[in-house]
Amino acid sequence: MSRRAIPALFVALALLGCGEEAPPPRFPVTFTAEADPGQRLGGVSVTANGAPIGQTGADGTLHVDLTGPEGSPVQIGATCPEGHRAPASLPMITLRRVVSLDPATAALGLQVSIACPPAQRHGVVVVRAGGDQAHANVPVMIDGREVARTDASGVAHVALDMQPGQTFAVLLATNEFPNLRPQQPRQSFVFPDSDELFVFDQRFEVEAPPVVRRRSTRPRPQPQAPTPVLPVRIGPTRR
Repeated sequence: MSRRAIPALFVALALLGCGEEAPPPRFPVTFTAEADPGQRLGGVSVTANGAPIGQTGADGTLHVDLTGPEGSPVQIGATCPEGHRAPASLPMITLRRVVSLDPATAALGLQVSIACPPAQRHGVVVVRAGGDQAHANVPVMIDGREVARTDASGVAHVALDMQPGQTFAVLLATNEFPNLRPQQPRQSFVFPDSDELFVFDQRFEVEAPPVVRRRSTRPRPQPQAPTPVLPVRIGPTRR
């Protein structure tokens, strides 16, 4: 033991002998909040054992020092900002020191991830009314409401926001096109828990219109009057 260490030890023992307790150890903890993987989220309020300890900044991180006996369990809680769903689960962390050869990693201490996914997801529906030819001006219905019509190339784009797991139906209303087959085609979709591109590619066949026979304009021949039939006497002839 070096000479410099001895006085320090005596001071510590003297303080303990005077009834003063040593300060509790401090454990650095870094919280990282994300809306989706790789998308940092600020404004997330974090609690430790029910006590507020701060909010994540614009970079989605919060750095704090938690105090307590090493090995103590701490329940982490979080409140996500408006427009985001609460985390499905948060860990119970154990206060401990992080040992690393990288000083930057050691300074971060315990690292806790918080997921606050968006309450609604964004989607784009691409509709194509095709086949042997493109079909323009076909109404596009979503859940019974007209939202667009196909353009000259037979394509329409519709943007919509929905909650994850929500279903919707896309229908091509062919009331104005009775010769298209099939009539009133539809397709259902389910919104995943992510932004999504939905494609409804409908191939139509054009049914040939029925042949209409044209009536002749030539005058009909008039029926001839029947030749009168004279009575014929049957019996002996007078002389």
